Amino acid sequence: MNLQRFYIYRIRQIIRKKVFLLIPLFILIILLSVFLLKPHILPEKRVRILKINIDSLITSDNLNIDRLIDDLEGKNYDGILFVLNSPGGNLDILRIVNTLESIDTPKFCYINGEATSAAYWLCVHSDYIIARPDSIVGSIGAYIEVIDISKLLDKIGINVSIIKSTPYKDIGSGYRPLTEFELEYLKRVVERVTDDFVRDIASRRNISNNISLSGLWFLAKDAKDMNLIDDIGEYEKMLDYISKFYNTSKENIVFINKEYKYKKPWYSNIFNFRGFIEEIASKVLITKIFI
Repeated sequence: MNLQRFYIYRIRQIIRKKVFLLIPLFILIILLSVFLLKPHILPEKRVRILKINIDSLITSDNLNIDRLIDDLEGKNYDGILFVLNSPGGNLDILRIVNTLESIDTPKFCYINGEATSAAYWLCVHSDYIIARPDSIVGSIGAYIEVIDISKLLDKIGINVSIIKSTPYKDIGSGYRPLTEFELEYLKRVVERVTDDFVRDIASRRNISNNISLSGLWFLAKDAKDMNLIDDIGEYEKMLDYISKFYNTSKENIVFINKEYKYKKPWYSNIFNFRGFIEEIASKVLITKIFI
């Protein structure tokens, strides 16, 4: 009888030891299961990307730049994606570029056809640039257009009198040719803007090649060879890059699409004769710096 009790006691001890050994293994199995099944049990946090579409000149005449800057400075987004097809703009680009420089939100740029001059300057303030294979990129520099119609006015017998407060108040007016001093002055203005533009591009893209910074535009393949862009591909390639950047699936990325182009009524070009005349006059009367 005592021997039987002894065997029962020993069997119980052995079972207890095995149970104690199995408990950590059982806990480990549970933890591994939770880790592996987590994506299926707990939904991933959505990645919110502000997608900014620009397909026009980057100027305050074409775009609501105030609203664009307000959105860039908002804290509701995990990233910003620019989709650009723009030939450039004017000095309004500096407001956008300075804003991008002040925020640490990850930024991406997809060139959907063209990003030259001011549009490329915007791109360079992104963390990664992909261009569509048939895109053109570059045209780094600035210029001023002055249309001189004084000889035409003489031929048709129109005389224009300009009453001005100082000798150079009407510099760039199309009603008279530029003086030699004015021409040199405007050249210096263009050079100043171009120097800032080139210095920023060269620094951010680590470029020292004079050809890249010469004002020429390049096809996507050449632009990549010159380090003006990071990669070439269709839009899907940019989506792949963004999903890898955030270590999430493409399905988990939410794009908030925004456009800032001013929309004119369909009839404005037909009935707005005054607007048409003002547009023509602006080309003659106002000197603008184009980037």
